[in-house]
Amino acid sequence: MIQEHAEYIQKLQRIVAARLQEVCADTAIDSLYAPIVDALTNPGKMIRPVLTMLFCEATGGTHQQALPAAVSVEMLHTFTLIHDDIMDRADLRRGRPSVYATCGADQAILIGDTLLAMALQELSLSKSNPTVLLRDYAKGLREVCEGQALDISFETRADVSLAEYEEMIELKTARLLMMSCSLGVLAAEGTVAERNLARSCSKEAGLAFQLMDDVLDVTAGEEFGKKLGGDVIEGKKTWL
Repeated sequence: MIQEHAEYIQKLQRIVAARLQEVCADTAIDSLYAPIVDALTNPGKMIRPVLTMLFCEATGGTHQQALPAAVSVEMLHTFTLIHDDIMDRADLRRGRPSVYATCGADQAILIGDTLLAMALQELSLSKSNPTVLLRDYAKGLREVCEGQALDISFETRADVSLAEYEEMIELKTARLLMMSCSLGVLAAEGTVAERNLARSCSKEAGLAFQLMDDVLDVTAGEEFGKKLGGDVIEGKKTWL
């Protein structure tokens, strides 16, 4: 059973990857789009888009119904990583030179902004609840920005409480996961109660994910595509 689940998840990952390649096929202006193509064709585990499709199926829809939203979620996530690396001055991303390291801050900002525009174009292809999907998507992006703002403001403070930290990671990390699952339910035209359930369980997963990421910052290093102790060097206030 576990093997069957793993194989199905891999199938969904391949579907998202194939669509990302299709999106990248129509791009031009190498200085702008080549880094986008590189970033999108070297994805991570694609947890968020897979969850979008799985929650759509769990609510009675199909993974194809959720594909535009799922692909848009992966593009949005990649956008946040590009801008995150600019703010953190991070040279590595997923074990490879970051867009910031390769292109410089100015070009990386433009690349990230272009990727966000492409993500919105992809989301517009959704056929179910397009207006509500966009509203949920925009809310999720805004909350990620709010979490990032808190994260930056904490760097110059020595009195950050655990409650403030939890609020920050919920906004910065968990809300994007919550939005990914909620979009899947919306694509299947699920109920408000089903959306709330999806957001509730994915919130806990998002918080746990960030806690583990904090630990990996000081224990894993470059084998996870991270600079060992990068958060400590930047003065970030993590769970540790």
